[in-house]
Amino acid sequence: MELLTDTVRKEATDLYRFIDPLIRMCADIRDREYPVYPEPTLKFLRHIECLGRETQEFLSNFPVEVSKDPRTAYSKRQKLLSLRAGWEILHEDLRPALAADTLHLPTPLILALQDKINATDDLQDVKFTLFHTDRANYLQVPSGLAREFADDIADLVSGTHFPPRLGLVGIPYSQGDGFFLNCLLPHEMGHFIYQEGAVAHIENEIDRALERMEQDTGPLNDQDLSLCRDTLGRWVEETFCDLFAICLIGPAYSFALIELTGASLLVGGPSGRIDDFYFFVQDHPAEIARFHSHYNLLNDLGWWRDIENWASSSVDVLKLCKDKSTDLHVTSTVPDQVGEARLLQCYWEVCDWLRPFVSSILPPCSADLTQFETQADTVSEYLRRAVIPSSIIVGKLMVHPTPVVLINAAFRFFLTSLSTLIDNIDGKDKDSVADRSKYSERLELWMLKALEDHRLLTRQAT
Repeated sequence: MELLTDTVRKEATDLYRFIDPLIRMCADIRDREYPVYPEPTLKFLRHIECLGRETQEFLSNFPVEVSKDPRTAYSKRQKLLSLRAGWEILHEDLRPALAADTLHLPTPLILALQDKINATDDLQDVKFTLFHTDRANYLQVPSGLAREFADDIADLVSGTHFPPRLGLVGIPYSQGDGFFLNCLLPHEMGHFIYQEGAVAHIENEIDRALERMEQDTGPLNDQDLSLCRDTLGRWVEETFCDLFAICLIGPAYSFALIELTGASLLVGGPSGRIDDFYFFVQDHPAEIARFHSHYNLLNDLGWWRDIENWASSSVDVLKLCKDKSTDLHVTSTVPDQVGEARLLQCYWEVCDWLRPFVSSILPPCSADLTQFETQADTVSEYLRRAVIPSSIIVGKLMVHPTPVVLINAAFRFFLTSLSTLIDNIDGKDKDSVADRSKYSERLELWMLKALEDHRLLTRQAT
């Protein structure tokens, strides 16, 4: 019995020691003036610290509890394995969150996105913690993942559950001061909104589409039906997040995704070619299909009439995707009884339902489009002269362009007019890749400053 007690004591001590530095890392931020973290990140770190202390208290009492009944000792010791597994996951999340202080994040853009989401009544309490990732792509931690492991720990130690309505979003560490590619962040935020409430409605619509499909194919066995449901669920979630992002910030999201995926290769290429842009894979719909949904929503919202004549390959990509492609293919497993064409038909049926559904969750602000139409030219003129467009003169009145206006006007300038800025700078060549890169970075910094100024100016005005 004494040997068992010593073993349990060592097992509890090992886990106690594993957690201890994580608690110290979180506690240290309270005593430092630098670095500074956004409040949602502080909330996340405070929770990790609290949960760590609760776990340590549980571990301190654990050997005594085990010794009370040797017959159940082994089953009780299994808890330590579950606790360690949960803390190993939280260990992976902690360092990237600590690395993402306010000086290593595009904070003005993040705050602008957060403000716009919170302006919707049902989403006013949603917050996001951002963390750095070493991937070149953007990464969203499913809201259920960090919460699931943290809450599993809390259940085991009778501790505090994960803060509600707090999502985790990843950002490539190289994009800490970026602007254009960070317009992809609304998509990642959309995953959290999807998981928090939209998923139930969408799963019901997927089931209705599958019921219609079975009228054509005949009843499917449980395995095939589950496969179709899971595949459609992943594709539709990605499309939901795309549409959520467009409702939030307009066409700028589409242009950022086109840049990330290199979809401009579609313009001027050989016609009828089947390549990666046309393939539905296990976790994502084909880019061609995604941009078709973008075009439909942009047209529904009225943005298309403003962007369709921009002289830009990014707009040309959307034009190319205006009509639904007939060259789409599925690389993941599809039941033989269904076939890829019928499964894709289900996807399109859900997408048609999805556009008004997403707009009901995050109603687009028509004033943003109206103001873009009247202010974008002036914003471009300011940028051409290297003036930050925080406040502009329109019709002899001073106005502060909204974040949506600033974001989309900046993209229009970036895509169509960057050369006019470089032409105004002595010794710089608009045809130089290096010069274009340099002044694209300057443009990003100016726009982050404009977003920061807008928040200050409008709150001061109110």
